[in-house]
Amino acid sequence: MILTEYVVEVGYLGFLAVGYTLLMDITRALLFKRVEVKETVESKIKEVVSSIREVKAIYKLRILETQSGRIISFHIEVDPRMTIECAHKLIEEIERRIISEISNTISVTVHIEPHHKPGEARLIEDEEFLKVIRRAIERYREVRKVNRVIACENIDRISIYIDCIVNGRTPVEEIHKLTIEMEHEIRNILGKKVEIDIHTEPE
Repeated sequence: MILTEYVVEVGYLGFLAVGYTLLMDITRALLFKRVEVKETVESKIKEVVSSIREVKAIYKLRILETQSGRIISFHIEVDPRMTIECAHKLIEEIERRIISEISNTISVTVHIEPHHKPGEARLIEDEEFLKVIRRAIERYREVRKVNRVIACENIDRISIYIDCIVNGRTPVEEIHKLTIEMEHEIRNILGKKVEIDIHTEPE
């Protein structure tokens, strides 16, 4: 009797082990299939979007699979001089082509950003940003006037050019110390990697 129960128990455990193994194999197969399908869809979307002449780059691609269908969103870069009207038409064209060529797609969201070539600096025209720099310079009593502040943003840094008038009776050594202090002050305020060029002239 005991032997029979032992055989039944071992057989039951063996059945569970086989069932578990089969379940894991099916789960892995489904997961791999899902990843494979997603990678295929991503590749197709990039191919469709990149084939459009006005698109300079595509990134931040996200795909959400739902019971109702596929939801797609991504960012593209275009010529910074492109008008809003042209950008709107471009988005409509991209959405139409993706829905037409990527099956089961129910929604496409395209975010447009200006394209800048690697190494190409972008002029910062934010008045508040420039005022912060200007105020940081003007607080030094040796500075009589800030003629201009120019700021440019590159991929990994900000370059700032400052032209100011200082007290003409201040020794060169003091002016040198002053510019170093001003540079340090601006870096503390911005908290970023900054290149600063301060040009001083006597009043």
